[in-house]
Amino acid sequence: MGLLSELGSMSQGISQCWWLSKHCVVDWEAWAAWGTIAAVFVALFGPSVQRWLVKRKTNAMFSIAYQNDLLEAVVRLEGLKNTYPLNPDADDGWAVHESITKGETRELFLTICSGLDAFCGREVGLSKWPAIDIEIAVAVARAIQRVRDFQKGAELLANSHEARDWHDFMGSVNKAFNRAMDAIKKAERVTSRACKGF
Repeated sequence: MGLLSELGSMSQGISQCWWLSKHCVVDWEAWAAWGTIAAVFVALFGPSVQRWLVKRKTNAMFSIAYQNDLLEAVVRLEGLKNTYPLNPDADDGWAVHESITKGETRELFLTICSGLDAFCGREVGLSKWPAIDIEIAVAVARAIQRVRDFQKGAELLANSHEARDWHDFMGSVNKAFNRAMDAIKKAERVTSRACKGF
């Protein structure tokens, strides 16, 4: 009740009565004071609101630019996981290792890995996106780097013909694969959320 009475008395300062007449006039000084207060609020918060709106649109545009590549990388990695499960502790771990390092299946493995080249070649240039939210840029950059790490390890694994220490080597590549998948899925979530800015 106190707030309502305060607002009522403040409005009385602007105009003593609603129907203007000879006896009831507008208090122009009160209106000027309210106008000044409104101008101060606009001056203080206007640029912040504008920056926020620009940032939302920039985040959405950046995310749209990377979403197709993220989706393609997820599809390729999921296909690789189904064809070549890299867990060395699985029952077929040694058989998968042999198929990756020998014969025609090795070429298929390397072909699938090279399908990630386009994604690994992307860069996150913040000079092009100065208003971008850093969380989005970091998530996409991390996903690109983690996929590069996996791709490099996978190529080394396919070209390693020594059976000695195969378990540790394949385990390291499997960890790199899991990190890449986690990073891509996080980047996909972050960019999907940002795309709602449009």
